[in-house]
Amino acid sequence: MAHAYCEHVKNGNTFRVKGDIWIKLANVSVPEREELDGNRGKRILESRILHKYVVYNPVAKERKVIVADVWVENNSVNEYMRLQGYT
Repeated sequence: MAHAYCEHVKNGNTFRVKGDIWIKLANVSVPEREELDGNRGKRILESRILHKYVVYNPVAKERKVIVADVWVENNSVNEYMRLQGYT
């Protein structure tokens, strides 16, 4: 597991942490921002992790993006997003 500071949220399941590392939430599918409900997903993720420290456990890698299970303040971000309907 690794610890990092979230600097930027790209969309509802991908974000950048300090060190220019991109992370995608494992097993979470959110429409792109221009699609219906995409901006909502981004706003939800921002409210959970932007400008906060996260803990992540890499489970795969897609090109230059780490696919991971992510926690903030001991709460699963992946599970939270799934509970919001993003499966």
